[in-house]
Amino acid sequence: MQIETLSREELREICGAVRHEKQCEALRKMGIPYLPRPDGSPVVDRAHVRKLLGGKPANDEGMTIKWGGTKHG
Repeated sequence: MQIETLSREELREICGAVRHEKQCEALRKMGIPYLPRPDGSPVVDRAHVRKLLGGKPANDEGMTIKWGGTKHG
């Protein structure tokens, strides 16, 4: 099973923060699980964010979730 993670840009967008400590704090407040990397940056499974936001996985019609103008899906 392959896990898709949010990019650093997506984390900045969803957390509204650049610093790793602030990103982790924002993720905790939103109830989004994450794992810390050795450098302190969070690793977030895209599926957790989709579930929290009520999104569904991409279908044959090419549904996408946009983060700051970047298409993923």
